[in-house]
Amino acid sequence: MKIKTIILLIFIDFFSFVSAAKSPVQRALLIGIDVYDNTGKGGRWQNLDGCVNDALSVKEVLQARFGFAEKNIRLVQNQEATRTNVLESFNALLQESSAGDIAFIFYAGHGSQVRNSYSGENDKRDESLVPADSHKGAKDIRDKEFAAIFNKFSEKNIILTVIFDCCHSGSIGRGPLSGNPPKMRFIPPDDSYDAKDPSNPDPPEKKGVLIMSASQDFEFASEQIDANGTPHGAFSLALLQTLTTLPSYASASDIFTSVRAIIKYNGKKQEPVLAATEERKKQTLFGIVKADLPVKIMVAVIGVNEQDVTLQGGYALGIYPDCELTKTDPKGQAIRLRVKEIVNLNRCHAKIVSGRIADIRPGDLFELKSWCLPENSTLKVFVPQSEIEYEQLKLTGLLQQKLSNSKNYKIIDDPVNAAPSHTLFYEHGNWFIGMPEGRPINLGAELIEKNLIKNLPKGSSLYFSFPPTKEICLSLNERYKAATAVEPVENSSDAQYFLSGRWNNGNMEYAFVLPYISGQDTAFDMTMPTRTNYFTYKNNQQGIKELTDSLTDYSLRLAKIKAWLTLTGPPDEGTFPFSFYLMNVSANQLIATNQEVKKGDTIGLVLETDYENLSKWDGTKRFVYVFSIDCKGKMQLAFPLNGNVENRMPLTEENGQPICQMCLGPKRLFKVSEPLGVDIYIMLVTKEAIPDPGVLNQEGIRSRGINKAGKMNLFNDLLNIGCNTRGKIVTPSDWGIQKVVVKSK
Repeated sequence: MKIKTIILLIFIDFFSFVSAAKSPVQRALLIGIDVYDNTGKGGRWQNLDGCVNDALSVKEVLQARFGFAEKNIRLVQNQEATRTNVLESFNALLQESSAGDIAFIFYAGHGSQVRNSYSGENDKRDESLVPADSHKGAKDIRDKEFAAIFNKFSEKNIILTVIFDCCHSGSIGRGPLSGNPPKMRFIPPDDSYDAKDPSNPDPPEKKGVLIMSASQDFEFASEQIDANGTPHGAFSLALLQTLTTLPSYASASDIFTSVRAIIKYNGKKQEPVLAATEERKKQTLFGIVKADLPVKIMVAVIGVNEQDVTLQGGYALGIYPDCELTKTDPKGQAIRLRVKEIVNLNRCHAKIVSGRIADIRPGDLFELKSWCLPENSTLKVFVPQSEIEYEQLKLTGLLQQKLSNSKNYKIIDDPVNAAPSHTLFYEHGNWFIGMPEGRPINLGAELIEKNLIKNLPKGSSLYFSFPPTKEICLSLNERYKAATAVEPVENSSDAQYFLSGRWNNGNMEYAFVLPYISGQDTAFDMTMPTRTNYFTYKNNQQGIKELTDSLTDYSLRLAKIKAWLTLTGPPDEGTFPFSFYLMNVSANQLIATNQEVKKGDTIGLVLETDYENLSKWDGTKRFVYVFSIDCKGKMQLAFPLNGNVENRMPLTEENGQPICQMCLGPKRLFKVSEPLGVDIYIMLVTKEAIPDPGVLNQEGIRSRGINKAGKMNLFNDLLNIGCNTRGKIVTPSDWGIQKVVVKSK
């Protein structure tokens, strides 16, 4: 009896040990809703374009980069995402998960607000998610409802991460500059009912849940077209770019910093939010133990025929035509594939370059080896096409001058210095007045003062956005026909900058303007310039040439800035675990990204060893280059200063171990001086030396093409990105890029 009892106890202890030692299961629930109204009646339920794409792309990244099994990912799309199904899916994920498991919830769709007279918040509203059956009368899912569910994950010791790409405010706060503003992921509240819910659940983030949201609860979250013409959420697009390039073991805090920066580089006003404890922010995004995460992107073979190989990987993983992937066959020989066609977000066709196609089987995994940036322009601009004559614009200028003398209205002469509540713009042969909520009113082909006044409330601030004359349109279109890094687009919502004219002191002036952003938005730390200089238009042939010369030149400068700021390298395998920082020598402390420095501070450049991930280092040294870039497109090499001298990193001790903190150049490299503002420092890390690092010192915008040594280098096109070409750039996959944004005042 005693022996049996002992055996039973041993068995129970062994079973308990095995249960405790089992690996945590990773599960995900991905919700994407584009279709809110399939009746075609419209109304307040505006359909979206990129939410399902966001969910599908996130699914691919989860599988390829973070080890989620497909069987453990549930995808809920469009009309499936009813209120009942969404809540049941939340609870199903909760019930399926056990203590120590990883759970992830992603939602892309409309957000809104619900009246709650019992709420403790000042506005008496709850933020909400809008289910797909909202137009049928289904109630929104309020934040108090899903917060109560999320807290139950914490109570079961499940590690939960939640990401929302939606917004809870729909006003852009200013009149649009075109008749086609970007879609916002917001539906106006339905105030026909009151939730009357006095509950006040604890914030899930205080209980260990990590929540990342696309915008503040008083902002809009917009949609955006990616470089391949695929619609996404601006926030999701930045998230995907970050997840496919940073190491998989990057901290949630580092991922959030990168996402935020990319959103700003793309000229979006929204400010994302990260809610979590400080301890949780330091962990990986999903709370997965770093050692358990794969560091390489491996792409699976789906099918093989005599012509090509179909791979489970596409735009969602940053794979483009001409990328190359490899694996080793049973005899130790390399099989190399080159991508020839991207089918969709998660499929591509590749042809065999070396090896035997007979040695490839479905399920084989190929590793990305040679990487290619997509063939696309780097900057999209909207130039309103018009047949309007200068004399017509002059009459409109006189009307502006008349209104400026009225006490009822305030005329804004620069939309980036002050945000106008209303805008007047010209498009498709008609004048429009843009309203604060984004909807334009057509005033007709001829601008009549009484029609304008009728739609302009007293106390409004108004910006007149003048179109180019037909001569300017013809001249600019001719310039952009060349293979430049700037592409004019017909759909204004696809553009990052708009061409806008103003009547100033009796003259017509034009500039490229960042829409929906003003100088009052200082809290958003824009790293892209809000506009170019204004250039005066002289109504003669020479004046047109001078104007279009200046506009073309400055749009190329913008393209150069945007190209470098948005450039991401090949997927980071974590084999160079060294981080780039600026050091405030005056204060003897590292400068975190977006941290402020003061005029007169002494700054140095530092490379710091990431000891936590040092085991992933492949032991090879890399060539390190650091340069700065300002909003005028000026690039200045900061390290190394004299060719490839002492820039192979890391520096090591006698025992071969990397030094903890390495100065890149002199400890006191420069002092903070005018002009003050936002500066970006970029570190390039390459296995192959750049023969002429001085190519990074560029005042102008034209490509050199060939380095001083007189021979081509694999990085030539990369170093001149954004200068004057739209073509694809093929590089090795063993280089990396890090960026630090610093504000000076």
